[in-house]
Amino acid sequence: TITTFDPETFKEATAIVYNCWGLESLAQVRVRQILFYRDKSDEFELYTYAFAPIIMRNYGSDLIENLYPYAPFWFKMPPYRGKKTKVVSLEDDNISLARRMRTGTNMPPLDSLRPYKDFKRPIMQQYLNRLQSDPAFKVRDGFDWSIMPLETRKSYLSRTDTVVTFDPETYEEKVEVVHVSLQGQEVMKLRLVQDWLWDDRQQYPIFQLYAFAPMQTVRDQNGNPRFDRPIFWRLVRD
Repeated sequence: TITTFDPETFKEATAIVYNCWGLESLAQVRVRQILFYRDKSDEFELYTYAFAPIIMRNYGSDLIENLYPYAPFWFKMPPYRGKKTKVVSLEDDNISLARRMRTGTNMPPLDSLRPYKDFKRPIMQQYLNRLQSDPAFKVRDGFDWSIMPLETRKSYLSRTDTVVTFDPETYEEKVEVVHVSLQGQEVMKLRLVQDWLWDDRQQYPIFQLYAFAPMQTVRDQNGNPRFDRPIFWRLVRD
């Protein structure tokens, strides 16, 4: 409601104005998802249980610095059924919009997520063990999506270094061979690739996990973190 004042008649009038959000106000879509690990298949899966359109609101002016994201409401998705849902194809005539989304620097560490179940830890160590021992477990290189051979996977997970130590009493140098293996607690981030689709027939969005990658933190000589790199990519629908 807006109150106006007429300077000639000195009367106030109240008008009702309807504010409708247009497509230009829609900034992004926010989702609430549950990431879980299926022990039987050694696979990560993702369930989206709600999503919300995010619009940009202001504090009373049109200045850009006064805009802030706001979720006016949330849509609840169908409940989880306990089994894998049918993969929707891009060839489906009902799909009118499709986008592939990849998480970047916004990846939260796995140990920072709120746990609903945590019966078998550490999951990432179990995953790395299978990666190193099971040649039938297919993973791919992120550069050309080619299948990564078992020997290449092993070289990513363990290496042999030569360390030279110096004895201050005898002034002798000693060369030692050290075996270093990547541990599960060092892999606490997952990069996710999802397909977001719109189904015209159901008038509802569809969120599908396409691939994921465990991330390893690369450090400099002083142990300071430099960047995160994917160890491999696992296609969910391989």
